[in-house]
Amino acid sequence: MAELIYDLYPGEMTWQLLDGCAIYNSGYGVSGAAGTGELGGFNTNTGKAYLSFGTFNSTSYVVDREAEFFLNLTSMEYMIIDVITGNDSNGGERPNNFGESLYLQSVTGSGTSYLIANSGQDGGYTFPDVDAGGAWTTKTIYISEADKGGTEVRIVLPVR
Repeated sequence: MAELIYDLYPGEMTWQLLDGCAIYNSGYGVSGAAGTGELGGFNTNTGKAYLSFGTFNSTSYVVDREAEFFLNLTSMEYMIIDVITGNDSNGGERPNNFGESLYLQSVTGSGTSYLIANSGQDGGYTFPDVDAGGAWTTKTIYISEADKGGTEVRIVLPVR
């Protein structure tokens, strides 16, 4: 049987919820050049828009940041997700507190949380190290049998 492959890019899909998150074009930032500092923004590895946890120039602070979309997981074996973790010098802020890891959750089905990227503290990294050294990395998330009937997926960054 042939594999079914879907490419989903944040700027090209429908989001049910973006709370404390935003979609930014590759290279967009508010301070300094893209890929530099804490607020330079990221140059994506695809040249397309990316989903950012945290927003530039926001006046409100969102504790549990989340993004939600619908996706039929019925026959899905796994998801491949490209992710970058800020390190204070690659365009994004470093997630340096406990509880700032990034998860994919199946909302319908088992409710399983799949780890996408560790924060510095959750991952046991020594300050100021972060997941993958702050470079783009590819994560494969295997979908459990209990979640294969689900259609609602949430990406969540619980900031506490």
